[in-house]
Amino acid sequence: MSGLQLGSILPGVLSGMAFAAEAKVAKAAGPKRTGAHVRRNSYHAGTREHTIWRPIGDGSKRGARRFIGAYLRAAEKYDFDNKEPGRVNGPLGHIAIQVLRVMFRNADYKTGRIDPAIDTLMQWTRRSRGAVVNALRRLKEHGFLDWIRRTEPLENPDPFGPQVRQISNAYGIDIGRLPEKIRGLLGRLLSKAPVPDDHGAHEAERKVQLRQWMNGLPLAELNDSIIDAHGGDAKLAETLARLGMALDNSNANLSGSHNPETEVK
Repeated sequence: MSGLQLGSILPGVLSGMAFAAEAKVAKAAGPKRTGAHVRRNSYHAGTREHTIWRPIGDGSKRGARRFIGAYLRAAEKYDFDNKEPGRVNGPLGHIAIQVLRVMFRNADYKTGRIDPAIDTLMQWTRRSRGAVVNALRRLKEHGFLDWIRRTEPLENPDPFGPQVRQISNAYGIDIGRLPEKIRGLLGRLLSKAPVPDDHGAHEAERKVQLRQWMNGLPLAELNDSIIDAHGGDAKLAETLARLGMALDNSNANLSGSHNPETEVK
């Protein structure tokens, strides 16, 4: 083979060898990066939510609201009790408690589903992205909130582009992650008997019955009832007794008298 022929063939051979070496390195390194921003430890939507979503309270509207009220009270107490002297906020901060409150407000009580996007939390709380993200971080650090990062496949993706996209986290609570004292406080708050649903109706009926009973009493006896409610004030008792007797006598005289102008002559 002449030197001219070798010079014409050698560049092609070297180019082929270089391409093969690049392909081997790329294969060893794994799939080509597409530039899609997907967070570490993310899972496809619908595969892990069952591990973090549970009914809130007993799943009913009333039970969930009772649980949420106790949970927020426990968070506020934890923040206050652990606040350093001279500091405005405790380890959670008022923004974190606000974020927790709006998340509960928009949760599905039956399933425990909580998955708002950061932008949505910003709208609900009217806080900046940094404030919301920091609030979520503090809630997780202190055991009041947990989450799972999620992705979903793209429809008709570019073969050489991103295949999935990041979506909102799935948020939930795990009582076992709470500080021990807060778990005890939450248990005590939830163990208190709730006010029955018909308490308001019974109270209204009791007031009507009391009013009817008081309207049927002579003024002197009515005064005694009022005095008992005021701790048995002797001066008040004497004053009301005189007033009651006077009004009773006046009513009796009016009922027993007649109008001379209407008398039949």
